[in-house]
Formats: sequence, structure tokens, C-alpha cells
Amino acid sequence: MHDAVRADTTRARVRRGVPTFLLALVVTAPLHAAAPVDGYPSRPVRFVVPFTPGTLDVMVRQIGQKLAEKYGQPVIVDSRPGAGTIVGTEIVSKASPDGHTFLVNTTTFVINPSLHAKLPYDPVRDFTPVTQIDAVANILVTSPTSPAQTIKDVIALAKAKPGLLTYASPGSGSAPHIATEMFKSMAGIDMVHVPYRGIPEAAGDVMAGRVSMLMTTTASASPYLRGGRLRGLAVSSRQRVASLPDIQTMGETLPGYEMDAFRGVIGPAGIPPAIVKRVSGDIANIVRNTEIRDILMADGSAPVGSTPEQFTAFLKSEMAKWGKVVKASGAKAD
Repeated sequence: MHDAVRADTTRARVRRGVPTFLLALVVTAPLHAAAPVDGYPSRPVRFVVPFTPGTLDVMVRQIGQKLAEKYGQPVIVDSRPGAGTIVGTEIVSKASPDGHTFLVNTTTFVINPSLHAKLPYDPVRDFTPVTQIDAVANILVTSPTSPAQTIKDVIALAKAKPGLLTYASPGSGSAPHIATEMFKSMAGIDMVHVPYRGIPEAAGDVMAGRVSMLMTTTASASPYLRGGRLRGLAVSSRQRVASLPDIQTMGETLPGYEMDAFRGVIGPAGIPPAIVKRVSGDIANIVRNTEIRDILMADGSAPVGSTPEQFTAFLKSEMAKWGKVVKASGAKAD
């Protein structure tokens, strides 16, 4: 009986468009209440985004608008790209722990400790996990005029001309960078990595034919795919993404391949627990119970909205997982 109920619930979520490869994350993150905190916030709240404007910051602004309406204070989205997200991350690590400065981090946050021998911050001691916003697949895209129509085509072209194909990513050490290095390793091919500070520049060069292809998240690629400016070749998830059903998975060509990403919120160490709980609950409510949920799912991601405790455990497991991936892929910081 209980199994039947769970199966019906899962099917219902699939019908609503949640990417099937991420259902477990959505189901196992219960919504938590956000208790009011007297006097908070007392001034504008800043969310640092460690990427160039035009991708992640768009989603953060949508969430920030909802928070501003609730808090009665402005929410500032501060783009601070550089050094594979290290610049923006360091800024938040040194911010006052009063709950008015946060970092919107991605999988790069858990990759960097394995990719760099020394960081200007400790990824565990210097931060307070708040909530995981969502989980999202990576996708390999190319120009609509590219001769590569499938992943098999990419592999064949790369083997025919070793080292001549190039691929862009949103930065050295990003999840798309490491995901492509793992693709190269599993396929036995060689392609040259061209790191960018942001997706708009990278996508522009792929569309112009200056770079062969781009690996990025489905959320970042969706506007280009919908407009027909880029062609999707394959997603990094175990199963196809519900909003992109015609795009195959990498695993359909390379069995066992699975490289997904996440977006979340952390703050500097020492934020009062009551503030952490409130901000976490408020963001969770926004990404799971407002139109932001539909926007996220339309872009191929699954809203999560985890508790601080869940996100802390998740970051720990992701750091261990991606450490193994970096080692297996042979990826190096560019």
C-alpha cells in the first residue's frame, strides 16, 4: 500500500515536469518553517554571485525580489567573478557574520579544494551553509551549423583530429569543466579547454564558431536552446531531463557517466542560528511554493530548498564525491 502511494506521488511529480533524475532530492527535502527574527534584516541584504552577469544572477534576482518584498529591505545581487569563483567566495568568507551577506555557490565550491593546493579560505570552517536552491544537469551544446549532431559525432571528430576540437566552460574548476574532462577520459579523446568568466561570452564564441562546443548547466543553456541559437547534444544526468526530452544522456553513449551540479546559499561562519534558519526557510518557500519553482523546472532544474543541516551534509558528501571525480578525470586548473 505504502509503495503504491509513493509510486503515485512520484508519477505525479514527473507529470508536473520535475526532472526525473532529481526526484529524490525534491522528495527528501521537507519544507521547514522560517521563524521571524526581531530586527532582521536591519539593512539591505547582499547576495554575492561569483560569476559574470547574465546567467546565475538572473535566478538570484528573481529570488531576491521575493525576499525584498518579505523583508522590507532591498536585496542586492553583487556579481564578483574571477579565479574560478574564488574571488567572490573569499569576499563572503571575510564578511561580517550578521546575516546581511551571502554567497550563491555552485558545484565549483566543492570542486576547488581538490583542484587547488591552497585557497584563501577554508571551505568548511569559514562558511555557514544555508540552503540548497536546486539541482541541475550539465549539457554539452554546439552551434546549429556544427557537423557534430550527436555525442558519437563528437567522439569520432575528436579521434580523427586529436587536440583540434575545443570546448568552453564557465570557468576552470567549474562543474561543466570537470564534467567535460571526465567525458574526455571515458571517451578516450583529447579536446582543448577554453575557460570563460561567464556563459554569455562563451555561448557567443560557440555560436560564432570560434569554439567547438560548450558545457554548461541546462539552466544557463535553456535560453539559447529555446531560441535555436545552440544545439543540445547530451545531458550529464542519469536520465533525460523532463524539459528537454529529445536530448540524450551522456550515459546512452558512455554507460556509467553521470555528472550533475547544484546551486545553493552559504554565508560567512558565525551567523546566528536563528537568522540562518529564517533565511533558509524563506528561500526554501520561494523556490518550492512560488512561480520561481516553475521557472527553475522549465530550465531543467529541480527545486530543493533544504534545511541548513541537510545542506551541510550534502556539501560534505559532494566534496568527497567531486574529489574522486577530479582525480579520476585528471583535470587541472587552467
